[in-house]
Amino acid sequence: MTATDLIKFCDPARPHIAQPFTIGEYTYATNGRVAVRVPKIEEVPENPKAPKTIPRLVENAAAFNGETFPMPLLPPPDLETCKHCEGFGRFNTCPQCDGSGDVECNLGHYHKCELCDGDGIRADIGGTNQCEYCDGLGKVEKHTRINLGACSFSGVYLRPLAQLPGAIAICPNYTNPAAVTFDGGHAIIMPMR
Repeated sequence: MTATDLIKFCDPARPHIAQPFTIGEYTYATNGRVAVRVPKIEEVPENPKAPKTIPRLVENAAAFNGETFPMPLLPPPDLETCKHCEGFGRFNTCPQCDGSGDVECNLGHYHKCELCDGDGIRADIGGTNQCEYCDGLGKVEKHTRINLGACSFSGVYLRPLAQLPGAIAICPNYTNPAAVTFDGGHAIIMPMR
């Protein structure tokens, strides 16, 4: 597995987990709902702002006992319009606030930019930046419930794990994260409630 393979398990909107990171003998990737651990990838640096609990969570999950499930063949994803780029797949920095999301009023106070609603960007089919949430497609997968025994997971987060070679889920109960073992690593996934 490479650092590029791990990017799909990261959250581009959260700088401290937007890229894979190394802690000790392992490299991790997380989006806050899924965490993946593989043997250390030398080119992946440590990240002092990365969540310190991730190694312990994955280590504990790797020792889970419970019902095991081979990853199911998942139905095709149900897509919806990306809310971040409004379906355009592209955006520009907001010209009113220069991407900050705030504008100064004539009294010197700062307020949420009305043009971009405080996002700092404007969806635009001719935009110069590709939307990182939908990879420029303008569509994202809806959160659909996938059941593995007594556990339910969002297809958005289960789908990338199901594509890992030899992936098997271990579901201890419906309230704890499930462990996933795969050829070359371990992962955890949070259940839907």
